[in-house]
Order: sequence, then C-alpha cells, then structure tokens
Amino acid sequence: MTNKLIIFITDFIGYFLKVIRFDKAIRSGNDLRLVFYHGIGDKNSAAMTYLDDEIPEEVFRKHIDYLQDKYILLSLKDAVELAQTGKLPKENPVCAISFDDGLRSVFSHAFPLLKERGIPFDVFVNTSVIGNKDLLWLHAINYLLTNYGPANVAESINSLIDRYVLEAPSNARGLEQWCMENFEYFLKNNIVGQLFDNYALNLEEVAAEQGLYLTWEQIEEMSENGVGFYSHTHRHFPLNTLSEDELIRAEIKVAHDILDLRLKAPVFISFPFGMESDYGKRAIPHAFSVGHKFVVEVGDGLNSLTRIISNNIMSRVCLGTTAADSAKLYSAIEVRPVVKTRLKSMLGRNS
Repeated sequence: MTNKLIIFITDFIGYFLKVIRFDKAIRSGNDLRLVFYHGIGDKNSAAMTYLDDEIPEEVFRKHIDYLQDKYILLSLKDAVELAQTGKLPKENPVCAISFDDGLRSVFSHAFPLLKERGIPFDVFVNTSVIGNKDLLWLHAINYLLTNYGPANVAESINSLIDRYVLEAPSNARGLEQWCMENFEYFLKNNIVGQLFDNYALNLEEVAAEQGLYLTWEQIEEMSENGVGFYSHTHRHFPLNTLSEDELIRAEIKVAHDILDLRLKAPVFISFPFGMESDYGKRAIPHAFSVGHKFVVEVGDGLNSLTRIISNNIMSRVCLGTTAADSAKLYSAIEVRPVVKTRLKSMLGRNS
C-alpha cells in the first residue's frame, strides 16, 4: 500500500472523527509525539525551489496554534527525561518540536514566534555549512536546477560521468533521486565541484549570497534562550549509500565533536533523510560509539517508553507538507502513525 493511499485513508478518518467531535488523542498518553520541520518560507531561495522543505509562515503559525492547544510542548531532552521517569503529564500528551538542516529561516521566522510563546524546540544542524561558507550538496544541485534548468544540468552531469555506466535524467525530481541512488559515485567524482566550475561559479560565494544556514552567532543566541542543538551529521550524506564504514563514522564523529566543543555534548542525532533505508543500520552503532545517546529517525512516530528504553531510537512525524486545518494535523499526529503501524503489521513489513 502506497504512502499516498495511507495518507488519504488516515485523513478521511481524521475528518470523520472531527465531524463526530472526537479529536482527542487516540494514542497512549505514554507515547511521545515528536514532530519536525525543515525551514519556514515560500521557496524563494534558488537552492530550495524543487524541495518540499519549507512551510509558509502563516501555515506554521496555525500549526503552532494547534499544537499549543492540544499538547504539552517540551524540548526533546525534557520529554525523554519525563518518559524515562514515568512522570508524563496525565492531562494532555507530550509533544516535542524540532527542525532539521539548521536553516536560517528557523532563526528569522520560527524562533521569534516560539520564543514569544515560551515554546521550547530543538534544531539538528549540519556542521559543515554553519556560517554559510558552503552549500549542502542537495541545495547546491537545486541552485543549479533553478538557474540553468533540469535538462541543462543533466546534460552537464552526463558530460562528466561515464554514460556507459550511468546517465542522469533530465527532470528535477528524477535528477535529485539519481544523485541519491548514485551518491557514492557522485561524491567520489566531486560532481558538485565540477558542475560549479563548468558554470564558472564559486561555491563559497554562492553559499554566502544564498545565506541559507544559521551562523554561530545565531546558534549561540538561540542556545542562550533554551533552544537545543544536536547533530544532523556533518555534510548531510545519505549514509546508507556509502560503502566505507570509516566515512560513515567520520560524518557522524566530526559533527558530534564540533557541537561538543562549541556547545555541549549532543545527546541526540538525526540522520539525513531520516528513514532506515537512507541511513542504514551501520550508522546507529557509530552514533552511539562517538557519544550520542539517542537516534531520532523519520518513521511512524510511535514512541512508547518500552521502545525508547529498549533501543534508544525514536521516530518523528514531518509536518512540513501538512495543511493547517486541524483535521489533517490530527490525522498526521494521532491517526496516521497508528494506521501505518497496523498496516505494516498486517502486511508483515518491518519498515
């Protein structure tokens, strides 16, 4: 069963329950709700055009209205500590909000709203781009796609690679997927660097001009106001595509050590793209070995105390593409995780 069909079914259930005025939590009160976003905006940056990584500010504000009304909002650290001590509040479920990639829009748009309302949250950053001296590879590709067009970029990539082995498609989504599927080849042959050279572009200058990411000054200001900062690895690689364990460990350890030096030991780590099929089982022991205590993934979002204690892995639900109406938010957080888990169990699937 496809994810789109699951979303359709659960959204229908959500609307039905709203109609009969039943929009209470249907998950256990001991089951932590973890939700996340990437950035806040309208895809105005050339590096974000073809990505579903920004939510309009007015939609985000309505999300926060809903979350604040329905849940007790805590930081990840406080939520996990309460769960572990068995002291979760009885009146409303606990929910923790986080953001991936360390985007500047979190500082400019999310932080003022959440600070004003006294709502804690956390940010998972890619340490290689703090300060805007570089672009994450996916943002770099999107910058080129926006400015030169998918067909032109595909042609440029195909001129750089062995077309008897690989060939890049000429549409934006297909090209992004191609880069993911062939990431190790893409990385070892420095495709991004070669492309920027071919277009006579300076990557550092483009990164500074785009200004996509947080600076250390912004991170320190947010940290002083209670925002937690954790690792999203160093360069946002899809770790499961890498054959060398040393590289996987390095991407995890470098980010951990940078954050540990500048802030404090990063207890949590979220892997890029979030699902086990993207980060792979090998990344988890590396994360624990360098000092992380919890892995936060993208999944069904069901986080029972038993699951947290047994494997130190928790899952979040992405709200970055969810509409602002309460029925769809209710479906995304309360209904969909339960339905997806039941369907996977019926179909005999583990992931």
